[in-house]
Amino acid sequence: MFLQDEDAGNGPNWESWIYNLSSNNMTKLDIWNGLGGSYFKCTVYLANQCYGFADDGVHGRELWKSNGLSMAGTSMVKDINPGNQGSSFSDIIVMNNNMYFIAWRDSDGFGLYKSDGTDSGTVLIKDLFSGTPNHMDNMDKIGSMVATSDKIFFVIKDATYGKELWVSDGTTAGTMIVKDIVPGSQGSYPSELTVLNNKVYFFASNDSYETSLWVSDGTASGTQKISDIYSHHSFEISGSGMVADNNLLFIELINYENAKREMWRSDGTASGTFLLKEGESMGEM
Repeated sequence: MFLQDEDAGNGPNWESWIYNLSSNNMTKLDIWNGLGGSYFKCTVYLANQCYGFADDGVHGRELWKSNGLSMAGTSMVKDINPGNQGSSFSDIIVMNNNMYFIAWRDSDGFGLYKSDGTDSGTVLIKDLFSGTPNHMDNMDKIGSMVATSDKIFFVIKDATYGKELWVSDGTTAGTMIVKDIVPGSQGSYPSELTVLNNKVYFFASNDSYETSLWVSDGTASGTQKISDIYSHHSFEISGSGMVADNNLLFIELINYENAKREMWRSDGTASGTFLLKEGESMGEM
């Protein structure tokens, strides 16, 4: 079991700890040795190893792994961006025994990477866009990532398409924009990416900033609008957002037209997308 905490009386020293259920002992993973914190968080598991991004104070924030037993079994996977700047910017997801994430490298900007957990097996799939290594400058350019059984879906913002949905099958040729929903550089700002029955459902905005529910199978023709939900602008996704359960999507939103919180459901069709319950006020459901 991994826990994360700050050493009391030792400055900003956030590190992960391993809790052994059998011995009832805790061991600190002191990745940043000294008055610093690596902020290592166990994000995904692959082949009995835990993976996440960490900063050891020398290489910047890079991909690390741990066997969950000791510091001796914890190491950096690869220094993708040599130096102390670090490379990590996105989520990590797993598909077909490989991890996928977006990382920065001084030599070529942002790219989609895959890793099998080894240095040699951590490689660039495709350059995505240029930028600066300043994390704050790029927070709006990289969105969430999800995986179906055979595709990676992610959201990025570039100068050509704006912020749109992209897809990858793990190859250079198979990594591309899914559909330019709002033609040009404005972008549709896809959000709430949710996998259901090997398709991805998400919210996207048109050129008038009206938000609708969409579905995609990873092709342009298979990326279609399902429902506008509301034609007005005065609502936002809230609370638990959009979740998939029992072959249905459940969506929590706030309708500012009547200042009420609402729960919607969808089976992936326009007729099957409707209001389930309306709260009496924004604080009730």
